[in-house]
Amino acid sequence: MEEINKNFHNQIKDLEISFDDQKLSNLYDYFVMIEKSSKEFNLTSLKGWSNISNELFIRSLRYIIFLKNDFSNINYKFLDVGTGAGIPSIPIKIFYPEISLSLCEPSLKKCTFLEGVIKNLNLSNVNIENERAENLGQSIKRESFLDKLIEIISPTGLKLIVEPGRSIVGDAGLLVTKILNIKNSGDKNFAIVDAAMNDLLRPPLYNAHHRIKSISKPSNSEEATYDVVGPVCETADYLGKDRKLSIQKGDYLVVEDVGAYGFSLSSNYNSRPRIAEYILLEDEIKLIRS
Repeated sequence: MEEINKNFHNQIKDLEISFDDQKLSNLYDYFVMIEKSSKEFNLTSLKGWSNISNELFIRSLRYIIFLKNDFSNINYKFLDVGTGAGIPSIPIKIFYPEISLSLCEPSLKKCTFLEGVIKNLNLSNVNIENERAENLGQSIKRESFLDKLIEIISPTGLKLIVEPGRSIVGDAGLLVTKILNIKNSGDKNFAIVDAAMNDLLRPPLYNAHHRIKSISKPSNSEEATYDVVGPVCETADYLGKDRKLSIQKGDYLVVEDVGAYGFSLSSNYNSRPRIAEYILLEDEIKLIRS
């Protein structure tokens, strides 16, 4: 607790957030849990109270300026998507325990960490979903989300700048790969394909999930669970793990949603040339990079 210095107190006061010793104690306990578990659960590269409090806690609490300060008579419900270590929602929950909170996190390991945080800090009215956001929110229409966003932002007078993020361009790319071999090792099945980590780095780099489907004619093989891996001799060389597929050697698979950070993160690692790129214009397919 002695690390919570006067500068941090002043930063919270500048945000016009009320606090007491119990809230500060909970926040410090949360910091200790992050520090202790960061390496095991891949939570953050930041270390030390000064860095974590400034870069994670204070930045999280700045979201309060978009909300009314009095939570007592309003039933606020927060959905934190891809929350990881619980940022920004856990610091907000600590200072405003009356809000209702849902945490959506695809990593089971990080969900385990979050469950420990909720239990140790005795936070109530918190729900943890071990799920991907697109699966959790399939019923939410994009137009409805934008209408609500504009409704919240407009009264603030702030200028909203939106870039064409991966939710737009990500869907526009597919990676097609051929199964070179099927291998069984104990209780694990492997589909070895001709694409590798140098072609799509997102899965091994930060455990990104990409849907994988067979585009070959229906196989006579029974459906089984596979790790889809590349031919590079590295444990990190995979495109997807635990995928249910009905496949055989020679089939083609498509890895979906690779239009963002797909080719831009690719390389010639292990002396592998970058793959060719094609573009679909109306009903014509053109080679744009060989």
